[in-house]
Amino acid sequence: MTHTQRTLGAMAVVEDATQVTQAGSWILSGTHGSTQVCSLVPNSFEDYARIFHPAARKGDECGPSACALSGPTTGVPLEAQVDDVHWREVRWRDVAEANGKIAHPAMQWRSIIASHDVDQGTQPGLWDRAPQRDSLPLRLTCVLCEILAKFTRSPDRCWCAVWEGYSYMVGLRSDSKLPRLAIWNRPMIVACGSLSAVPEKPFTDGYADAQEHLTGWESSESYRSPSLWWPDDRAWYVATDVDMQETYVGASGPCVNRLLADERLETMRVTADQDVTWKSDVINRPQSR
Repeated sequence: MTHTQRTLGAMAVVEDATQVTQAGSWILSGTHGSTQVCSLVPNSFEDYARIFHPAARKGDECGPSACALSGPTTGVPLEAQVDDVHWREVRWRDVAEANGKIAHPAMQWRSIIASHDVDQGTQPGLWDRAPQRDSLPLRLTCVLCEILAKFTRSPDRCWCAVWEGYSYMVGLRSDSKLPRLAIWNRPMIVACGSLSAVPEKPFTDGYADAQEHLTGWESSESYRSPSLWWPDDRAWYVATDVDMQETYVGASGPCVNRLLADERLETMRVTADQDVTWKSDVINRPQSR
């Protein structure tokens, strides 16, 4: 019987346990603690960056030239026309300023909006959709791939891992024989392919429809990014946690500088020991329950 290669997104699922161990053992030994950047990204990198997932605001109808999703080479903010509604990206720093808060590397969404309702609340005229949780938006993924490709010797061999607990991982999750990478106490299914393949397709296993419950702006962002991804030469590492509205990158100093300089991303430099929980924003004094 011919074996059918299973896929995650546009990448091949790694079904050999030895390969999974060899690919991910350095991550297991390099991540420490549970609430710091180094609990998400190995502490072996020279520098670290935090990429903020944008919020979105409804607005007036856009002109003919702005009624499509901005491509990876265009500037920000992104504009889109979805179901006759004009949407526009909103940066965290703008939300913070409008609410009298301070934008800084450890700021938390619930702190700059002064609310614990981080997913469902709105501030009409400022933002109408909270930053995407647990997935790096497609536009940002395209930009990140473009930049990171220049800082690795192995762009044709990239490893990706996706938490098996997502609802759209039904088929692969049910295969108990498939090897997992046990990171953050969250078993990860691993896939491998070229860096250019990362933004090609959503990282779903085809057994569940990831778009089933999406409406409005979210239907234009049905892309699901990997939870983790890194090149074979381990020149950098990208992590998007299931509970977070941001993505962390570990890399060389020049690579992080390049990320910080790109206006298509809202990015700030962080340290490996920076707290990543909502309590970390002591500057904006998160509200007590």
